[in-house]
Amino acid sequence: MTKDGYERAALSVAVGESAQSVDLEIARETQISLSLAEDSVDAGDSVTAMVTDAYGDPVAGATLLLDGEAVAETDADGTASVPVESGGEHTVRARAGGT
Repeated sequence: MTKDGYERAALSVAVGESAQSVDLEIARETQISLSLAEDSVDAGDSVTAMVTDAYGDPVAGATLLLDGEAVAETDADGTASVPVESGGEHTVRARAGGT
């Protein structure tokens, strides 16, 4: 069985003359991505941020940081409004589930 966005994988195990047991674990990747709706905003405005996982699904409850300070949390759609109070260059990052 296959599903769009997933790859098929195969594993070969050589077994000698006696039976052996092999345990395998399959897990989704924990990578997240952050995108901003605008490249620049005026001081006092906000920028809309969207956080998605490695599969393009929205990440709810991700913490958004502006210059290292937590300023917003994403909603069920993976979006949040990040307030930018002062002019200059700023760094926006996202944190979710230890990532």
